[in-house]
Amino acid sequence: MKILHVIQYYNDGYSYQENLLPKYQSKLGHEVVLVTSDRMSPFADHGRVIGPGSYVDYGFRVIRLPIRGEFKGRFVLFKGLYEVLEGEKPDYIFHHGITSPSLFTVVKYKRAHPSTYLAVDHHGDYLNSGTIAAWRFLYYRMLWKSLAARYYRYVDIFYSITPGCKVFAERELGVPQSKHEMLFLGADSEMFHFDEGWRRKVRGELGFTNDDFVMITAGKLDRVKKTDLIIKAMKEMDSEKVKLIIVGSIEKNYGAYLDSLIGEDKRIMKIGWVQSSEIYKYFSASDLAIFPGRESALWQQAVACEIPLLIRYTMDSEYLIAAGNGLNIFSDDHKEIKQMISILTNNKSMIKEMSEKARFVRDNILSYERIAQKSLENRRA
Repeated sequence: MKILHVIQYYNDGYSYQENLLPKYQSKLGHEVVLVTSDRMSPFADHGRVIGPGSYVDYGFRVIRLPIRGEFKGRFVLFKGLYEVLEGEKPDYIFHHGITSPSLFTVVKYKRAHPSTYLAVDHHGDYLNSGTIAAWRFLYYRMLWKSLAARYYRYVDIFYSITPGCKVFAERELGVPQSKHEMLFLGADSEMFHFDEGWRRKVRGELGFTNDDFVMITAGKLDRVKKTDLIIKAMKEMDSEKVKLIIVGSIEKNYGAYLDSLIGEDKRIMKIGWVQSSEIYKYFSASDLAIFPGRESALWQQAVACEIPLLIRYTMDSEYLIAAGNGLNIFSDDHKEIKQMISILTNNKSMIKEMSEKARFVRDNILSYERIAQKSLENRRA
């Protein structure tokens, strides 16, 4: 089967859904093509504009098209998208996102080729897309709901990546519940996995012993990630065996605040930014991953490395600790985190059991091979 993905922006070599879903569909034996713009996402770490062309990434073909313009970070206006669709003749189109004009082009192709299967996914919710009521009403309900809804009958299946996204899509955009399913985000187990050798090596380099209880937090850290809560919790703990690794870039002002909290505490190690392909080494060296703030793809990646999670509660994150491989944080009180760390540091058997359950979640829920298979199930039916 020939599968064609359409997405507004594509970042080569990243570990996002738009990288990994086509990768694993390709590994299942399908011919996969991804069509995108000639630029990376606005938050990319280096120059955005790559230019048009065709090449291979993760084993599938990427076609970059020039654009007429963009609503930066939301959508682009492709040049030549319909011509590419006609030339590629896909059996299955997976369109990433509802609120972009390229959906109308894809539907035009579907109307001309009704046997083509069309899936559309959605990533927006009330935390990342609809935080301002007036904007939510005008942009989503008034503009996109009225524009896109007329094309919904041509879409065979809608996917949302979280329950919150599903609620948003149905309530704000009018997506029909009858053909709307979940397609959770996962992790690339080829890249993110536990490695005993790196566990010993990283601990040795950081001066940690095998008996130390090592925690990790990671990401692009700012105030909404609430890393300060972990540090405050640690500062109230006397144990020299409890250690913390902080991996990632830190917003300048927030970094200064964290430094003032850390002081001369040698138990807390700031690693700085590392390549995504290297993060598994630091996860492998850790006994617990703590994320007290906003969600991140690192949550899935930590589970893939068999680490128990201590994460901020949202209904969208429930599936990540569905097997009992983690605990929830419910408040902004650092004493809650301190209490949980104290319980876990004194219960090694509990940590071991949670790690085993993390493997189950990785293999049965977060595996992108399984997610890729699910994305094709309705097409086969």
